[in-house]
Amino acid sequence: MVVTDPDPVLSLGSVNSTVPAVVPPWMNPSSAAVTSSLSSCTSSTPSPSMSLWLSPSEPVIDPEMNRLVPVQQLGSLVQYCKEVEEGRLSWLHHKKEATWRLSRLQQQLESEKARKRREKIEETEAKIRSLREEEMASLSRIENEYRDQLSELQREAESKEAKLIEAWCSKHARLAKLVDQNWVNAAGASSLRLPTTTSTRPN
Repeated sequence: MVVTDPDPVLSLGSVNSTVPAVVPPWMNPSSAAVTSSLSSCTSSTPSPSMSLWLSPSEPVIDPEMNRLVPVQQLGSLVQYCKEVEEGRLSWLHHKKEATWRLSRLQQQLESEKARKRREKIEETEAKIRSLREEEMASLSRIENEYRDQLSELQREAESKEAKLIEAWCSKHARLAKLVDQNWVNAAGASSLRLPTTTSTRPN
């Protein structure tokens, strides 16, 4: 809608935020003139995110915009742009906070993973030490049993050897006694036969 009469000057001293020049269609669906005017303003610039700075030092509004857009709709447009900017800042803050939380969560996960890995290693080492201790105890028990069996076998062997020596000594003593007896008997018999032999010898 084209307004021929000059509109009252809108005070923009309270506006202190960056206002994008590109307005989404849902912001002002009832004004086709605003859309066409904004599209004509942004067609000459390469960046789609060009901003219109409104500050107390620049109170002058574009004559084309002032001639095509009513004051009430311009105020709504400024309010919408302000809300969009606030939403963008809120989204950036939320994104930054979410990134920080994600980074901290990743650090916690890495720390938890390292802790579990360390606990697993310690548990495995404890099991290995326990198995080694059991192995040493088993080897010591087997060695003690082997030593006891060896000592018992040695005692049995010594006992058998002593019995064999004793039996041999006994047999040797009996044999020696028998030999002595036979020698004595043989000597006695020979001494008894000697006088008879001499008496019969001729003079």
